[in-house]
Amino acid sequence: MKFKLRVVFALTWSLLLVRVLPADEKPVSVHDRLDAHKAEHEILLKDFIKEKKCQWNKSRDKLFEVQLLSGKLDIENELALPEGTGKAMAFFDGLVLRSETGIKSIEAVELLDDHGKRIKLDQLGSNETTLVFLLPQKLDRNSPLRLAVFAKEKTELSNVSIRSKSGVFKDFAKLKKWWLTFSKSSDLQLRFLEDTANMSLGELLTALGENSEASVRFIAPATLPTSGGNTISMWGILADRRISRIHDLLSALEPEVAETLARGNFDKQFNLFTDYFDENFYHSSVPVALLHAMDSSLFLCSEFCSPEEFQGLVDKWQLWHVETLGLTREGKPFTSASQLSPMLLGSLKASIFMREKGLTVEEAQAWLRDSLPDHLKPGSITTPRLRANWMMSWDSTPNRPIPLKAFPVFESEYQFIEDGAEEAVLEAFRLDDPKPDR
Repeated sequence: MKFKLRVVFALTWSLLLVRVLPADEKPVSVHDRLDAHKAEHEILLKDFIKEKKCQWNKSRDKLFEVQLLSGKLDIENELALPEGTGKAMAFFDGLVLRSETGIKSIEAVELLDDHGKRIKLDQLGSNETTLVFLLPQKLDRNSPLRLAVFAKEKTELSNVSIRSKSGVFKDFAKLKKWWLTFSKSSDLQLRFLEDTANMSLGELLTALGENSEASVRFIAPATLPTSGGNTISMWGILADRRISRIHDLLSALEPEVAETLARGNFDKQFNLFTDYFDENFYHSSVPVALLHAMDSSLFLCSEFCSPEEFQGLVDKWQLWHVETLGLTREGKPFTSASQLSPMLLGSLKASIFMREKGLTVEEAQAWLRDSLPDHLKPGSITTPRLRANWMMSWDSTPNRPIPLKAFPVFESEYQFIEDGAEEAVLEAFRLDDPKPDR
């Protein structure tokens, strides 16, 4: 009966994938995708920067900053950015705000387009007169853009600029070559990007469980769980460009369809995962790819399923673990490679909490810090704390990083070894708590 149900589920899920996905398109190489920016690059250098203050290198073959607005800029009203700013942003990574006074009173910055979409920007750095924010990738680049700045007290900006940390080559061929430069194994990593670009959603979901040389090198072994334990899986999830591509594809679907597919993928991976342990009960380790696919399926459900649906899947995993291995004398689940990592669960709960409450990672960390019981607040290595880690666009390269979204990640598994640490973290990120003050 169990086998028949799984066959029916697999067929149903496969048919749904076929129904919701568009017909296969002609594969486009990473080179071709980058070449698509050539016209925008020409417009940037010939038209957009005309009559704007720019910062170049000494040989003037690399552009680092373009000033968009200057003068006494009153932030009580939204600031309209110059025409074409959206397309120009494709070559820059930071939005720079400068003010001679009051820069520290700025609490939040948002970009708005003509369709009513508002994107809260993540802060990258600051000093006495400057704030730098990450430029978003998910916006209508053809739409006029406006800037909304929120501050605790009256503040004037002196200028607003966009900047590229590594610089934009004047010669597009040099820029493209720079974008495609990897530190090592360039051919292997480029092939992995191209495979990722041209796989269907179903193929990508299946590939997560395949331990290919390219995927392991690109994700980096140091970010993956080691044999015998599930330690830093969230880092591996966010480093995997296939996850980023899957996230893009699911985001383009109707929410109900995306939720169904994410849930179906979890059920498929859960069946593979539990079958492995049924057949290898006494093994102390689990294949990295199998564990990565299982963790990734739960991550996708945290993004595309309702909080209630997500909690149901967490309960399902934890119940299976207890039923399989039993409990210790203290009444706690045995630690095992089959266990849902407290570090992963805490990170995903924090992510859902952030999304539902409209918080940044920094605000979520402040909320956690204030919520912890006294015995977990000494500020030691075992104190649970969050830091931001980025999901990068699937076609990012080391010299062309395209951050898409900041996720909260706990820094170490040691943050969950103190008594009550896991329970305190989960309690802090309960959704029925009042909304934190911003």
